[in-house]
Amino acid sequence: MPSQFHALNSINQVLDSFWGFENHQSIYSEISMVYIEVTSREVCLKFVCGNVNLSISYFPKGTGTLIKCFSDEKTLENQDFLTIAFQDLKFIFAIQKQPIPNFDLRFDETDLSDFVENSLDILIKNLESTILKVKHFLMDLDNQSDALKILLFIDMNFIEKVTLINRIKSDDKKVLKIDEIEKSELWRRAKNVDMI
Repeated sequence: MPSQFHALNSINQVLDSFWGFENHQSIYSEISMVYIEVTSREVCLKFVCGNVNLSISYFPKGTGTLIKCFSDEKTLENQDFLTIAFQDLKFIFAIQKQPIPNFDLRFDETDLSDFVENSLDILIKNLESTILKVKHFLMDLDNQSDALKILLFIDMNFIEKVTLINRIKSDDKKVLKIDEIEKSELWRRAKNVDMI
């Protein structure tokens, strides 16, 4: 089946070889939770479809990407691991019939802000015009400009709760500012906003 998404081929190949699922779009359209953790060494994409927990990890391998799912693995040559992971994330959001109840976007606290900023730029480039239909959005951050980049993609009609986690260590003299986030439409529309 031809698709505009590279991710469709990537995820379907992984699931075909790992589980032999026949109707991927039906499975993906019932996702209740998406959790993505981004580090400089790996991207881990976890999601819950009905009562099935799926986890796919993406690693840099030379000039390509190693994709692992449980004990099985595949290699995509000449493909950046961040780009492949974010294309798969885009695919998951693009086919949703209903808003996803929970979307968590996490970054390794040991990674530098430059890596986080670069990762978000790659994510945004891959999302393009995709709208993230979520009820609860959680993100950890160390500056508000990172959060503002991704908040622009969240559908205001469905958001109920926003949770922002401060990545700045308590012994650091730097303070997390959120004044621009507080001015956003998303901030006003959410019924609950938590800062941790």
